[in-house]
Amino acid sequence: MEHIVKSLTAYPMQGQVAASSSALSGFGPSDINSLFDVEFVSGGVYRYYSVIQSIFNGLQGTSSQGGYFNVNIRDVYEYELIE
Repeated sequence: MEHIVKSLTAYPMQGQVAASSSALSGFGPSDINSLFDVEFVSGGVYRYYSVIQSIFNGLQGTSSQGGYFNVNIRDVYEYELIE
């Protein structure tokens, strides 16, 4: 059953939460696995893998979402361009 759940992927998940950033347009995690999508103002949606819930919570609650993203997500998690 766990294999089936991990294979379910919403496409794309971006825009679940509107960002308050000059660099990020929106972001959102999957409710069924550890995928995390980030949409950038400049274009492009990236999917990050194995992102833990506390990272999403931190991004959502910080006063500098771009800075938090750069330190805690960019170059930390494996990712791919999905859109």
